[in-house]
Amino acid sequence: YLGRLSYEKGIKTLINVFKIKPHLHLKIAGTGVAENELKKYTRELGLSNVEFLGFVSGEKLLNIVSAAYFTMVPSEWYALGTPVIGSDIGGIPELIVGGKNGFLHKPKDEQSLSEALQCAEGLSREEYESFCTFSVDMAREFFDNRVYYQKLIKLYEQITQKG
Repeated sequence: YLGRLSYEKGIKTLINVFKIKPHLHLKIAGTGVAENELKKYTRELGLSNVEFLGFVSGEKLLNIVSAAYFTMVPSEWYALGTPVIGSDIGGIPELIVGGKNGFLHKPKDEQSLSEALQCAEGLSREEYESFCTFSVDMAREFFDNRVYYQKLIKLYEQITQKG
């Protein structure tokens, strides 16, 4: 997980799922208002498979994301080829093509998140590599700065032509 540590981000739900999946490791990069409470909660659960990294940026952050098997939620990391497990809320579903580059789960639903992780665990090496390739291809097709710029210019041209 990469991002702000706040209550609405679903990190506590994520930690709860990793409690029942002790063979998986969760790295949490970020700081925020819920940081101390989340660390305390993790200690109370006695989890050794959850690690808080604090604020991370630059090359260190890129190395962490590149080495991750999956990134939990943040869409801006698609370009590094890390598939995403994300909550089915807001704009996240638009970024995840189920069975192609990640898995969606119901918000605040530990069972649903656990099932998404189960699907991720069940991927063969070939399937996982296909997810990574699809993530990079999707990022290039939809989120590349040049592509975005061209779409924005077309939109401005359409708007100015109507006026």
